[in-house]
Amino acid sequence: MKNLTSNFSNLYQPVKSLLIYTKHTEEDTTSVYVESYDIGKLGNPINAHRSPSKKCWD
Repeated sequence: MKNLTSNFSNLYQPVKSLLIYTKHTEEDTTSVYVESYDIGKLGNPINAHRSPSKKCWD
C-alpha cells in the first residue's frame, strides 16, 4: 500500500480531462461551461475543446 500512487500511475495513464466552469448570476441562475482537454505525452493538458452542446455554455 505504500506505493499506491506509483502503482496506479503505472497501470493507468490519463488521456482526457474535463474542466467545468460555473457562473452564478444575480437572478439566482447558474450557467455552466465545459471544456475537454486531451492529455499530452508529458501529462499536460493540450488541445482544448469546448462543449458541443449550446445548452452547456449559454
